[in-house]
Amino acid sequence: MTDNTKLKERLRYLPILGCIIGSTLSKEETIINVYSDIIPSTINKIKEENAIAKDVHVYILQILLPKFPPVIVALIPNKGSDSANDITQLHKKLLQEIAPQLGLHILSLGSDGTIVEFRA
Repeated sequence: MTDNTKLKERLRYLPILGCIIGSTLSKEETIINVYSDIIPSTINKIKEENAIAKDVHVYILQILLPKFPPVIVALIPNKGSDSANDITQLHKKLLQEIAPQLGLHILSLGSDGTIVEFRA
C-alpha cells in the first residue's frame, strides 16, 4: 500500500543516522562529519536548492492475515508536487530495487485514491 502524507516543514539533525533529515536531498548529501558543518554548508545547500520536504511517500507492507501488523518498507520525502510519472518511477524503484534488497515478493500495490496516484 502507498500513501503520500503531509509533513511539518522542518529540518533536524539525527545523530543515529549522522545526517540532516527533513529534506529531499539524499542521505549522502546531508551527512554531517563535524557538528559545526551543519549551519554553513548543509543547511545553506538545502535552502539554495529549495529542498525542504513537504510530503513523504510511504510504502507499507500489509499482510492480509490476522495478527500481522502493517510494516513500513520505505519513507521517501518529496516536495508535494509529484506528477503521475514521478510516482510511477517511485513504484518502479520499490519493485526493482527496494523489495529485492529486503527479500520481498510484492503481489500488488494499492493507494488511497488521489487522482495523481490513480494515473501512476
